[in-house]
Amino acid sequence: MTYNLNMPKQKTLSKSQGFTLIELLIVVLIIGVLSGVVLAVLNSSGIQQKARDSQRKSDLKVIQAALELYYADNRTYLQTPSQWRIAGTLPTVYPAFAPYISKVPKDPKPAGTYN
Repeated sequence: MTYNLNMPKQKTLSKSQGFTLIELLIVVLIIGVLSGVVLAVLNSSGIQQKARDSQRKSDLKVIQAALELYYADNRTYLQTPSQWRIAGTLPTVYPAFAPYISKVPKDPKPAGTYN
């Protein structure tokens, strides 16, 4: 009867196997930074929308102030719809209204117009 003394050796962990704590912390840090960047990019569109809406409200206040000045001088508002200019669609203001507003407000969105 012969015995095989060449039994398989158990595997031992070498230093090259596994991750160190520093490596894991670096990976977690990178994931955190990337997720922060992604969230910032996703939220920036909402911030831009709010900024454009604020600009639109400001433009409406300018138009309102000009209308009030026109009314104070003439005791009437512009009478017919043909006298109104949809803001941003024409380069100039109605001549009688020109002393009260120098520039037609434009939509803050680059390709947009007020409708």
